[in-house]
Amino acid sequence: MANEVDNTDADTSIPEVWRSGFLRGRYSKEVAGPRVLRADKEVANFGDIVHIKTEATISLSSITATTGALVSNSNVTATEVQLALDQWYGATIDVVDKAQRQSFEELSVLLARPAGEAAGQHTDAAIFNEHSNITTNSEGGATATMSGDLLLAAISDLDQSDVPTDNPNEISFFLDYAEKKFLKNLDKMNDYDRTGDMSTTFARRPVGMVSGVPVFFSNQIKTASSQRKNLLLHRECIAFAMQTGPGSFERFARAQWSTKYGFNILYGIKTNREGHGVVISTDSNT
Repeated sequence: MANEVDNTDADTSIPEVWRSGFLRGRYSKEVAGPRVLRADKEVANFGDIVHIKTEATISLSSITATTGALVSNSNVTATEVQLALDQWYGATIDVVDKAQRQSFEELSVLLARPAGEAAGQHTDAAIFNEHSNITTNSEGGATATMSGDLLLAAISDLDQSDVPTDNPNEISFFLDYAEKKFLKNLDKMNDYDRTGDMSTTFARRPVGMVSGVPVFFSNQIKTASSQRKNLLLHRECIAFAMQTGPGSFERFARAQWSTKYGFNILYGIKTNREGHGVVISTDSNT
């Protein structure tokens, strides 16, 4: 229509308004870090190696009237694993003064949250990468599909090795999110219809339990040879120590009309008792 002023014509005088606050992006949360053997306190102030000792298993010998005094001594020498704090990672972000000046949010504060979450994802990935050191127990394979039977077989592996599986604070399943579609209809994973108990559904994390073992999902599960390397871990299987956490962004000296912010993490990771874990391999193409 002639002589009409529309939004295009008035664009230079119509302000764009932002909703106060930001919609939070979807981040994969740290799930494995809190559920492995932690040695943070031992290295909180100094040190670069943590010695983790494991007591020997004691075996009983037969005693008879003739050999009672000659029974062999049991070996009770403790073994150890050395955990080196040699993993150092970080990130820096350069915030231009003009951007900070014109932003209605404090950018350094805004960036701190995803920085901490990125650190959590990174350490989870490092923990899951230890799958290659877990060689005693394995289930599934290159053509396997995730199932309840596969999870129960993994628990059975640890039961047969005398690894305790009855304390839900000490043992966990870590599965790729891609496995969720195979487990959503399992009674063991979803008892809400029968019991009304939401704690055993996908509504919470952990999403439920299989034979008393909590189940966690993560996008950081590793893939090797077209196989997803899901894990069943007792807490003592993998040791982890963080000496420097992400905390908050540190402000560096200014060298131009901008301000640099950064954070770093310093940690160590080591397979401690590989027989206390199970690798559950499934076809990554499913």
